[in-house]
Amino acid sequence: MAAVRRLRDLARAGLVVVTVVLAPSVSPGDGTALDEPLMPFSTYLGGSYRDHADAVAIGPDGVVWVAATTSSSNFPGSPKNSSINYDEDVVVVRIDPATHTVLSTIRLGGLGGESVAGLAIDAGGNAYVAGKTSSVDFPLTGGRFGSTPYGSVAFYVARVLPDGSGFAWAYVFGGSSAYDSIAGICVTADGDPVVAGQTYSADFPLVSPLVAAFGGGESDAFVVRLRA
Repeated sequence: MAAVRRLRDLARAGLVVVTVVLAPSVSPGDGTALDEPLMPFSTYLGGSYRDHADAVAIGPDGVVWVAATTSSSNFPGSPKNSSINYDEDVVVVRIDPATHTVLSTIRLGGLGGESVAGLAIDAGGNAYVAGKTSSVDFPLTGGRFGSTPYGSVAFYVARVLPDGSGFAWAYVFGGSSAYDSIAGICVTADGDPVVAGQTYSADFPLVSPLVAAFGGGESDAFVVRLRA
């Protein structure tokens, strides 16, 4: 209690703000169930190598979408095409929050590596995942914009069908710098994905720009809207 009073005093002084949630004691991995109001569901999700979730979103029907990267050839529901390449691919997983079951899993990637920077869902239940790729064979069903050649690091944005069964399209774009990065993605009322981030590229692709030239210095921010 003395420690709690000390933290309260520090918070009142504007030095520390602490939120504490008391929960039943549970040992990791012992199968003990928490009271439902606190944690109705938790699960592992992955294969036999390196996996990590990078973004999560809720669809209009309440389905949970998870965008992750995996190096596992046996990721549940989406095996890798080749067990030789262990670079990371993107996986998009749909989970039913009521039955706690995986509804679908779909994999996206090529011979290089992919990463996830964000995930957004539109009103129709389409999912948009964005990130970076270095795959020369990244599967494109949309277009490719900018000076980024195949094999170098570029951005991708892909649209996943509402039932998670496939990709409606995937775009790749970017400038010549491998250090460019996406900070996040959202969807307009019309269903167009919008991404924003940081670029070091003086040749970043521009369309009807507010600022028509690289501002100088180390890097600039960027905003890109794509047609759904």
